[in-house]
Amino acid sequence: MKAIAGRHQVICSKHYPRDFQQETIIQENGYPLYRRRDAGQSFIIQGKGTARGQQIIIDNRYVVSYNPYLTWRYKAHVNVEICGSIRAVKYIHKYIYKGGDQATVHLKSEKDEIKRYLNGRYIGPTEAIWRIFEFKVHEELRSVTHLAIHLPGEQAIYFPDGLNRQELQEQIENSKTTLTAFFSYHHQYSDGRELLYHEFPAHYRFISKQGWQKRVRAGTAAIGRIWSASPFMGEKYYLRLLLTVVRGPRGFEDLPTVGHECYNTFKEVCVALGLLENDGEWIATFTEGQNYASGYALRQLSTTALQYDTIIRPVDIWNQFKDSFCDDLPHYLASGLIMLPDNALEGMEDVHYDYGLYLIQQLLLEFNKSLSDFQLPLPVLH
Repeated sequence: MKAIAGRHQVICSKHYPRDFQQETIIQENGYPLYRRRDAGQSFIIQGKGTARGQQIIIDNRYVVSYNPYLTWRYKAHVNVEICGSIRAVKYIHKYIYKGGDQATVHLKSEKDEIKRYLNGRYIGPTEAIWRIFEFKVHEELRSVTHLAIHLPGEQAIYFPDGLNRQELQEQIENSKTTLTAFFSYHHQYSDGRELLYHEFPAHYRFISKQGWQKRVRAGTAAIGRIWSASPFMGEKYYLRLLLTVVRGPRGFEDLPTVGHECYNTFKEVCVALGLLENDGEWIATFTEGQNYASGYALRQLSTTALQYDTIIRPVDIWNQFKDSFCDDLPHYLASGLIMLPDNALEGMEDVHYDYGLYLIQQLLLEFNKSLSDFQLPLPVLH
């Protein structure tokens, strides 16, 4: 409602407040005069905008025409008017008498270098090279199938509330992910074993409650995209790496096997297949560092490498350089600065190695505590 502020009052452009009216009167050429009863009920509000600082008495004269059913039906105010005058006919048919469409022509110079530069900014290098090579601008692209990645027994399972134990167990057994269904298909059928996990959607389609089915119609192939995994996720990252090179696995138990040799972790399999770099750079770093760095400094360096999971085989690194890592600890233990039981060092020549592992473990715990929000896995030395 537009209001015009006068010197002493505010006048509404829509002619509110209206006069009280005992009965509705349909005028011959104008809006109807709707019934507005003088019920004697009113309340005072503080004016806003141009009416700020004024007190306005609100009664039935301020009520806009409405229909109770339409207001309830659409949960919003709907202004309702009786269209029974000649003005309604004029409003409906006025567009017929407006004449033909007209165009506005604006003449401008094409030598405006500034506008040409700004317009050229809207075409990026990707689109430019696409058009230079005359590739298709409009083309129906294939759909993308997102492929799940999870460790054994860590898949997400959705179920409604109120299930008993047996129903919940059935829900768990019948639930399928793209990964578990991928293993099940290779376990039951022999076709498609030459395909990698991300290549599978190009020839098969996934149905949530049934699993993978071979595509019948040509031209319906999809693009497979495995969810990303960070190296900080540990075994989940190495599982994803294996699925990009291993063809036709029948289950999680097939992945840790290379030839006739079985490994304990997915990470060890990646090392055996050459998917991960070896620890040659770290070996060279510790070999050079042990000539001038103290055991304390080498422990700090090894902790940094373990924090970011960059050492492939930490046990081998420890066995090769443990003397350098702990070269300061025998004297430290014998100095009496650490409370030890009597004769604790007698017959225990390797106690400083255990203490060195303890110190490295404490450094890792302090690091993980400071970054607990990131849920980083704690590397463990065996």
